[in-house]
Amino acid sequence: MKLEEPGTLMVKHRHNQPSANDLPADIKSRWSDKFCPLWRNFLGSLTDPWDTDNPSIQSEMQVRFDAIYPGNTYGNIEHGDIVYCVVCCLPPL
Repeated sequence: MKLEEPGTLMVKHRHNQPSANDLPADIKSRWSDKFCPLWRNFLGSLTDPWDTDNPSIQSEMQVRFDAIYPGNTYGNIEHGDIVYCVVCCLPPL
């Protein structure tokens, strides 16, 4: 599901940012307990973990996503899609 697709229904949250509640059901199952900790560990290894414009972020996100969701039907994470936007809006611990 892409954010820019016409007719896409999304629940908006604080500051109009998507949340994990907006993710497809098959992704939600391992989001909080598997993907988020793995992603936060990766971010902790970066010099500037707040730089979401870093060109390698998308590929690093995909590597971890594929590890947690092998054989997923979602496909590739792209800049601007729901998974990308939710990951980039993860609240700090």
